[in-house]
Amino acid sequence: MDLISCGYGCGVVLDLDKFEPEIRIEQSKNFDGYIEICYVKCPVCKEEVITDEVEHKYEEENKK
Repeated sequence: MDLISCGYGCGVVLDLDKFEPEIRIEQSKNFDGYIEICYVKCPVCKEEVITDEVEHKYEEENKK
């Protein structure tokens, strides 16, 4: 069982085994690349509860 607290003040503790996570991709503000943000929607307050973030840097294409 993987539990996470909502954190937006509603006090709900979410069991991540019962939710299908969604992924949003955003441009990184700190480096040249993008961030995959994995989240679940809180059933009470409908906020996005982030469960994981993965950073991906853009690599220069090999020039021939």
